[in-house]
Amino acid sequence: MVEIEDFLKIEDPYHQNPDKIRDMRFEVIKKATKHHFKNCTPFKKICRKNDFNPSKDLKEYDDIVKIPWITSKSFKQSYNLYKGLISIPEDQIVTWYRSSGTSGDPSFVGRDVLSDKRYYDFGLKDARLLFEIEGFKKGVVFGPSLKFIQGLTFSVGMKVWTEGMCESAVYLMTEKKEEGKIPIDIQLTMQNLIEASKTQEVFMFGGSPALAFLTLTKMHEKTGKKFNLKNSFAAGFGGGWKTFAGKAISKDQFRKVISDILGVPLNRVRDNYGLTESDLSFHECSELLFHVPPWGDIIFRDPQTMEPVKEGEKGLVNIINPLSTSWPGISILLDDVADFINEKKCKCGRYGKTFQNVSRAVGADAKGCGAMIADLAGE
Repeated sequence: MVEIEDFLKIEDPYHQNPDKIRDMRFEVIKKATKHHFKNCTPFKKICRKNDFNPSKDLKEYDDIVKIPWITSKSFKQSYNLYKGLISIPEDQIVTWYRSSGTSGDPSFVGRDVLSDKRYYDFGLKDARLLFEIEGFKKGVVFGPSLKFIQGLTFSVGMKVWTEGMCESAVYLMTEKKEEGKIPIDIQLTMQNLIEASKTQEVFMFGGSPALAFLTLTKMHEKTGKKFNLKNSFAAGFGGGWKTFAGKAISKDQFRKVISDILGVPLNRVRDNYGLTESDLSFHECSELLFHVPPWGDIIFRDPQTMEPVKEGEKGLVNIINPLSTSWPGISILLDDVADFINEKKCKCGRYGKTFQNVSRAVGADAKGCGAMIADLAGE
């Protein structure tokens, strides 16, 4: 019997025989679906309404498209359903993680000890595989400390690359000012940029992309100074790409500006994609494409027919997540759309599905974690 933890034992599942990995993934998807069907009453009702039973309907891999989905909006606070969307007794929930979007209606997902551990362990493994590095000398965070954002899903991603991958980390939002704002420490920012430039150690820059963009462009305008951080990454960011003090900016423009000021190679200025309603995280490779981790999947669905789209087409993101034990996240339909590139071998050498150009569906709130932090900083 294949267990999800078996993926952690494989040195690099992105470079293994894709058929073998697909077979392993199907086994853990079946197991997770059966678990939630048995233990989560709302999920079982949804399955029965759709005439679906995992024991008889998951016969081969392509059958995963039949798994009934739960919409991400079902976890919104305003719907008041999230406490029923669990697959274990409520007293086993150790943290109710919440989203940090600025819409005023956060999502909540309950995780137990095992789900929490998997969320961290698999996020860390995927980050190391996609960055092709075990760790960084230092993490420089355009945001507050982990203690300040505890309970936000964003904090888990931050913890992965700061505590998990960095020998040390510095948080540039340090001192609370009037009206609850925590502005960026400009002196500390410059100090760390100079240190990275002098040592040429591998630093990781991340946090709020909006805040990084605003801070670095203002510093450059004021001082004219640029850096040569050719060994470093600017990739530990989380959401808020399109919200810069109310002004829109493309990811490509963000990438070019950050690369130009920091001197970080363009293909090391990367995005990652994660959300409260999933235990999977998705990182960009050196080709700047998001990769679906070997232990999970995404079905890209036509918004009109809800049928899977073909390679090269845009579709709604339906995440297939077998990591969770505590909540029925096995099939979550988001209000995000993305371009499904292909599921062949990427130019970076990895097997598996790739995608890009993630955006909110029409009418969905476009702010995310990074925008929330920029707001907090007063930018």
